[in-house]
Amino acid sequence: MKRIATRHVARITACLVVASLIMASALAASGSPAKVPADVRALLAADDIVLAYYKGDVAGTGTTGLVLVVYHGSVAAPRKPGAPGDPCDLIVYEEANREWKEVTRSNDAVDCTDNQLADSSEELIDMDHLHVAPGLITFVNQNVRSNVAFDFYYDNVKHGWYVQSMSQNFLTPPQDPDGHRGTGHGDIAAPDDFPPTRMSELDAERLWPVLLKRTKTEY
Repeated sequence: MKRIATRHVARITACLVVASLIMASALAASGSPAKVPADVRALLAADDIVLAYYKGDVAGTGTTGLVLVVYHGSVAAPRKPGAPGDPCDLIVYEEANREWKEVTRSNDAVDCTDNQLADSSEELIDMDHLHVAPGLITFVNQNVRSNVAFDFYYDNVKHGWYVQSMSQNFLTPPQDPDGHRGTGHGDIAAPDDFPPTRMSELDAERLWPVLLKRTKTEY
């Protein structure tokens, strides 16, 4: 049942993203939809950049939560060669006693290293790429002609966030000068393609070979 639901989510994500691929440049250049709330800003260092956020019933438990996509440090500042990890995190909070308490985070769900659009990251630039519904978080890493998306779900029994699926969509050059571009799509999901994995333990590099086997291109 979960597999069917996951495929449904992946198809919806694919449709949304294929459309956004055409408008990728426009999205990258679009202005910020709003200012970052003071309570969200207070969670970060002075030079951190909020790429996206969502407030609401994140876990589906009726408790107010916060999902935050953050670029740690100034984008303009040169990064030291060999610096470990990606500068961006996906962080989940819940409200406790009128304060934000961190629940979990992933330093692998948001790609600010190999993503060309992240080279010019601006405040709230990824608001269109973060999708949150009660018990479900999706983040789409939007590149120029491709994307990689991660879906996470909240397990009410284990009381934690887990990786539900990983998918990719892309456009390919035409096979001949007068031909049409091709489109590619692939998705993998737990537990069929990889074991149940906590959000904090997501290892995208380990999942890539499996995703490539599930990816098909059509013209």
